[in-house]
Amino acid sequence: MRRHGFAIVIAATLLLTLAATSLPAAAHPPDKLTIIYNDRLDILTASINHDVKDGSAHYVDMIKVYMNDALVIERMYEMQERDSYNVRFSIVASEGDVIRVALCCNIEGMVEREMTVGPGITIVGDNEARLNNAFMVHAAIQVLALVIAIVNIPGGMSFYKAWKTKTRPTGRKRRHIRMGETAIALWGVGALGGIYIVYMTSGDYFGSIHGWLAISTFISAMFMGYAASTRFRAAGFGKRMSAHMPLAMLTVVLAVVTILCGLWTAGMI
Repeated sequence: MRRHGFAIVIAATLLLTLAATSLPAAAHPPDKLTIIYNDRLDILTASINHDVKDGSAHYVDMIKVYMNDALVIERMYEMQERDSYNVRFSIVASEGDVIRVALCCNIEGMVEREMTVGPGITIVGDNEARLNNAFMVHAAIQVLALVIAIVNIPGGMSFYKAWKTKTRPTGRKRRHIRMGETAIALWGVGALGGIYIVYMTSGDYFGSIHGWLAISTFISAMFMGYAASTRFRAAGFGKRMSAHMPLAMLTVVLAVVTILCGLWTAGMI
């Protein structure tokens, strides 16, 4: 009897194991959901994380968007291509409106996020802290690059004066070059960070004025540095400093405008 009982237990265990491995991954609602509304572009972004083994068998099959408790958007899906992805909606909302987004798993489970629209960019959800930190770091990098550039102006003027009077440059030349390289590198990092922020908040790369200004600042800074190099003159472009100084002033002006536009995009001004 004991042998028969033990055999039954073993058989039942094997059957349960086989059944478990033959079924789809355990059903669960999306792991993370962050909703972002950009009132400058009227774009709502749902940043979704739903870890699945087979996106054709287990996926987010429905997304509903409510504004002030009224259903305004409903989308159906038959699969998901990635575990983490963004879905965007064009929706016009005013400050104070309440937006709610609901996701449904095709097997089981649902998750919701709700926000009250504020000025600029409003973020609610699991990645809220990370995105807010990204905004702060991005802004700090842009401001730091501008401060370094402004502090570097007197050294540049001294070098420019030496060039004009055909005298030997002072010892500030090396420091001026290093500070300029640091500012250019920071503008480059700031532009890359801005691309990530645009992706997370709207995905509208062509419609982001702030993004275009940030890239223009970086390109102007790159040409500014190149114009001061010996390669610029060797390439047949004439006197270096006569091109470097206007480009330096243009870069600083673009940097200021970029920061102001960023503050406007974020709803701070």
